[in-house]
Formats: sequence, structure tokens, C-alpha cells
Amino acid sequence: RQTAPQVAGFSMWPEVYDANAIYGPNGNDIPKAFSFGGSYEVPKFSTDNKLVNLAAAGWQVGGLIIAQSGTPFSVYNNTVSGDGTSVVSSGSYQLDGNPVTNEPALPQYTGTKRSGFSHDELLNGAFTTSQFVVPAGYGVVPLSPNQQGINTFRNPGYFNVDASLSKGFFLHVPRLGTATQFIVRAEAVNLLNHTNFEAIDSNLSDSNFGKVTAANQARYLQLGGRFEF
Repeated sequence: RQTAPQVAGFSMWPEVYDANAIYGPNGNDIPKAFSFGGSYEVPKFSTDNKLVNLAAAGWQVGGLIIAQSGTPFSVYNNTVSGDGTSVVSSGSYQLDGNPVTNEPALPQYTGTKRSGFSHDELLNGAFTTSQFVVPAGYGVVPLSPNQQGINTFRNPGYFNVDASLSKGFFLHVPRLGTATQFIVRAEAVNLLNHTNFEAIDSNLSDSNFGKVTAANQARYLQLGGRFEF
């Protein structure tokens, strides 16, 4: 956890009298993460049939699985300049009453959902600008608490499976020796073609606010071969 998160490239430092107002998860916090990688080589079969072993044995199968929860984020506005209707570029409502020091704060969230957004919600809008209002107590009580909370929203999670298949065939090539080997290999990135969305647009001033506008690599296949001698 941290007390100096960044919003739109601006470091937000804690108010000396109310550091808890901006205490929350680090932007790289991933509480649930799983990864597994491994490979397996098909052994020779107990048969004298050389054709069977040539075709089926010796293949190496590899894979990598990654599954993790999304990273946290805060909603902000980087265009309004301190008029009390939205946050300015430093994430401030001037809650300490000083336009110079700009005690950091974020707009109050009146909605309820902060994570686990569906496919449609991510594309059409996980939330709207109308769900974010000026923090309660602004202009009346200095050091109003941050009702939104720092990094209380979660981006979509990530799930990916990569796989590979390869085998070496020994060849006899004159002048290169009997140890010459031709290796064939097939690789798949995102084998299941699972859609892994990138981060939700969390800037209130953007036309795509609350939406995801890009995704990570779709399924990608490649074949290759090489000689080793």
C-alpha cells in the first residue's frame, strides 16, 4: 500500500494532518496471480515399428498459463482547473483550503460496482460521469475525507495460454556428419484466443471514459524449422 499514488503523471502527497485520506493499494497491486509453465517429451513406444516411433515419439510439448486479477485505479479529471466542480490535474479539490498546496482528493463515487465488470460493460461503459460528484464537505469542512478512496476500482483480469510443439529429426547430410538435425517447431500465443482487455479509461474528461478501447494480443500462430549441425 502507499500514501503517494500518481494520477495522470502527478504525484499526490499526503496531507500532514490526514494521511489516511489517500491511503490505498499500490497501482501495481495484484492480490491474485497464478502462473504455470512446463514441458513434456513423448517417450519412445515399446514397439519395433520404427515408423510409429518416428511419427509419434520425441515430440516436445510446452505450455505457459497465466491468470491474474486486474490492477487497481482511481477516477480523476485532468482538465478542470480548480473551480470546485471536478478534480484538477493534480487530483485536487483544494480540500485544505489552499490553492497552492492543493490537498489531493478524488470525486465521490455514487455507484456501487468497482470491479468484475462484464464484457458489455467494459465496451459500453463500466460507469458514467454522472456517478461522480464533488466530495461531501467541499468548501465547508477543510480536509474532507476522500469518499472515492484511492485505487478502489479494478481493471479487468488477465488470462492467457501459450503453447509450443517441436521435434528434431536426425539426418545424414554428406560432409556435415551424422549428427545433423532438422528441428520443426510450432508456437501459439494466446492459444485459446481469450480476449484480454487493457485498462479502463479513468479520466472523466475523455469521451471514452469508463470504457476499454484496446485489448492485448489475439491468438497468434507461427511455424518454423532449422538445421543444427
